[in-house]
Amino acid sequence: MNRSEARTADGWRGFDRWATWIIPLAVTIPGLFFWMKGTTSGAAGCCSAGAPPAAAIAVPTPVVSPPAAPSVTPPVVAAAPTVASPTVDCGTIMNGVTVGFAVNRATLTDAGKRALDQTIVCLKEGKYEVAGHTDADGDAASNQQLSEARARTAVRYLVSQNVAAEKLQSAGFGETKPIADNGSVAGKAQNRRITFRTM
Repeated sequence: MNRSEARTADGWRGFDRWATWIIPLAVTIPGLFFWMKGTTSGAAGCCSAGAPPAAAIAVPTPVVSPPAAPSVTPPVVAAAPTVASPTVDCGTIMNGVTVGFAVNRATLTDAGKRALDQTIVCLKEGKYEVAGHTDADGDAASNQQLSEARARTAVRYLVSQNVAAEKLQSAGFGETKPIADNGSVAGKAQNRRITFRTM
C-alpha cells in the first residue's frame, strides 16, 4: 500500500468516527425542532380553545332625563256672582204694569221697555188683551186715543221680543177705569198703566 492509499484509509477512519455522531444529530435536530413547534401550537390551541371567552363588561348607558317643565299655577279667577232671576208675580202683572211712555205720546221709555220685559214670562200660554189706560188730565177723547196708541206700542214691543202676535190684541180705555185718585200725583201715576186680560 502506497502512502496515498494509507492516507485515504486513515481519512475514512476519521470520517467514520465523525459520522457516528454527526448523522444522528443531523437527523435529531430537525425532528426536535418540528416536535417543539407542534407542542407549542398544540398548547396554544389547547389553551385558547379551552379558555372561556372573556365576559363582556356591560357599561350602563347614562339615563338623561329631560329638564322638568316649570310648574305654572293657573291664576285663580273669581267666579262671577250668581244673579238670581227676579221672581215675577204674574197675578199682579196681569192687573196692571206701570209702563213709562213719553209725555202725551205713545213712545216707550227705557224704563217702559224693562217693565214690559217682566211680563213676557207670563204670556207663554193663551191669548191676551193688552189694554192702555190714562189719568184724567186733558180731555177724554184725547186720552182714549192716547191709551189705544200706547196699547198698540206695547203689543209691537212684545212681538219684537218673540211673543206671538196672534196671542195679543190691543185695546184702549182712556181714563174710564181708574184704580187710584186722579186728584194726586201718585194716583195719576197708578192710573197710567198697561193691563193684561186673558181672552
